[in-house]
Amino acid sequence: MIPALHGDAYERRFAEAMEGALPTLSRFRRPGVIGAIGTALRDAGMHLRFATAAPCDLLMLAGS
Repeated sequence: MIPALHGDAYERRFAEAMEGALPTLSRFRRPGVIGAIGTALRDAGMHLRFATAAPCDLLMLAGS
């Protein structure tokens, strides 16, 4: 399934989050600069993908 928000760029955006944002956020979490890493999305399927691929502390499912 490709979420409508990103269309054909879905896989590229997911890779950006996993390869760019996640390592950066992890570096901030280790020394306690930030307390948690999570997602705020309106697509439960995308939450599941992040939850299985990344060390998420929280998931916020937005209403549509």
